[in-house]
Amino acid sequence: SGELSADVSKPPEWDALVATALALSQEFDFVRCDLYAINGEVYLSELTLYTLGGLAWVDDSELNERYTRLWDLRQSWFMRTPQRGWRRLYVQALDRLLQ
Repeated sequence: SGELSADVSKPPEWDALVATALALSQEFDFVRCDLYAINGEVYLSELTLYTLGGLAWVDDSELNERYTRLWDLRQSWFMRTPQRGWRRLYVQALDRLLQ
């Protein structure tokens, strides 16, 4: 469990995919960048800001729980830094939910 079912080689756009993911993730404590490489171009599908957000390919509940425990959202930069506007309201609502 936790392994791919077939050998997967890196696509020709690998370096561009990595560079794009690094650029998109600079401002986040944790983010999964879902990207597509199509005909030599890199496209963004989505950014997921929470562990276990979406369907994880790792079919190991203990490992998934460990990932979740290792990243405490309350300790993220976003939650610890005073926010303004809608971000402040979001932090307050998220903080209440995490209590």
